[in-house]
Amino acid sequence: MDTTTAPIDPAGLTLPVDALNSVVQQANPGAAQFDSLDPAETTPRVPDPGPMAVCDSVNTLYFAAGDPAATKYVSQWAGAPQQHSVSQAIAVYDSAATASHKFGLLTAGVPECAKASAGHDIPFIVIPGDTGPDVVRFTRKRKPNPSLSGGGSSDATEYRLTGSAIVGVSSTESAAVVSAVVDKLVDKLG
Repeated sequence: MDTTTAPIDPAGLTLPVDALNSVVQQANPGAAQFDSLDPAETTPRVPDPGPMAVCDSVNTLYFAAGDPAATKYVSQWAGAPQQHSVSQAIAVYDSAATASHKFGLLTAGVPECAKASAGHDIPFIVIPGDTGPDVVRFTRKRKPNPSLSGGGSSDATEYRLTGSAIVGVSSTESAAVVSAVVDKLVDKLG
């Protein structure tokens, strides 16, 4: 699919539930079965100012907001029982150079978020993972909360730069599952 001129078709860019479940089960047999897919969002959410803003800049719901602006954007969230989730997001820019610039800002935001998450204002910690010229990975782990039962949950996130697009996936499933979903989305972009 030519991401620079093709009209945006959210159903064509993200994985539908059946395809998503197939990828998830191949990467991690026995993982959650996603049963619903929220309607596609085609406008990046703008983060609220405040202590969370530094980490919102690396969140799949917000990373495409601001400058440089995406020419096309789609984000979809899938849910499963017991609070399992996966978020798929694709932002397409006017050129590979613009996408690369935005990816550089995103990559720089991960250690900034990790540093900020060590404080008390952010309810999770961010642990940076592998970073390269076209990939950045990190884990977000919820800080323990005495008022909630159970331990702190975590999710894995991966962003990949591919041509004039950035693909982002975040999930409560393993990093291997996240990478497999990113691979499929990159393949769909062609």
